[in-house]
Amino acid sequence: MKVLKAPSLNSNINIHSGEMHVSGSAQISIVLGSCVSVIIYDPVLKIGGANHFLIPTRAEMGARPDLNTLHYGDESIVELLKEFKKRGSSPENLKVKLVGGSGERGKLNIEIAEVVLRRFQMIIENCSVGGDFSRRVQFNTATGDLRFKYLNSQNEDLEKADKTKLHSIAKTVSHNEDSVGAEGQIPRPRLILIGSSTGGTQIVKSLLMSLEANCPPVLVVQHIPEQFVKSLVESLNLNSKIEVKEAVHGEVLKPGNAYIAPGAKHLACVLRAAEMVIQVSDDPPVNRFRPSVDYLFSSVSKFDSCSRVLAIILTGMGQDGA
Repeated sequence: MKVLKAPSLNSNINIHSGEMHVSGSAQISIVLGSCVSVIIYDPVLKIGGANHFLIPTRAEMGARPDLNTLHYGDESIVELLKEFKKRGSSPENLKVKLVGGSGERGKLNIEIAEVVLRRFQMIIENCSVGGDFSRRVQFNTATGDLRFKYLNSQNEDLEKADKTKLHSIAKTVSHNEDSVGAEGQIPRPRLILIGSSTGGTQIVKSLLMSLEANCPPVLVVQHIPEQFVKSLVESLNLNSKIEVKEAVHGEVLKPGNAYIAPGAKHLACVLRAAEMVIQVSDDPPVNRFRPSVDYLFSSVSKFDSCSRVLAIILTGMGQDGA
């Protein structure tokens, strides 16, 4: 088992698979593909830590002499919690986040992390898990500040390309509604739809942050585990100029608001008189998903051409929104 030693103040620590670190004075860096990192911060003691595990349990691959305890998710998380206990942390003070687990193999790592943390009654306050892209994580153990970027197959940053696309979208919805604008510019939409799978949460955040307070109403279907919807909404609302909330059945859409599909519920939009109204339902899954991107988009396809809807697909999951 490899527990990295306490660094000097403001040291940079790279955590590789089968390692973990806990301190109050480090900038942790982790690159994650299918691997998962449980990241914990104690705001009372101002210490933080993270692990980096490769495999859910020993049963997945049998005994391997080249792997230590911290390579296995169920054991690694327990050891990480023990490190915080040694330093005097109270469980109720710990802020837990989950990052990584891309691809099919990553799903098992995500699942074991959720199971073990639930066993210890740890609440996951935020996460960025799943999807098709790797992530580069930066975590400050002194402040609890967590940042990450998506990487392509060559571990190159995707952010520059994403920013160009987001700027174009923001420009489309920011010009005056009655103005045609420059040649080739589409009219300002009256409604924005966003479909995103698990790996797209950070792009959704960047997009909503780019919108001004007078933007058209936004409806978002985000593929994400039900228990993470509330924390996602809170994070998006905290970092956006517009108001971000969980969609409520029967609510009339208003400019400057974004509505996130509730966990395990379909989100749709209907016209009533001159108003656009939210519908939330328990209808059967579409393309195996509820909420479903296709379900939302189909509901709006019934609007007339004067409604001016801008639909954005960030990522698709299986056949839904693909």
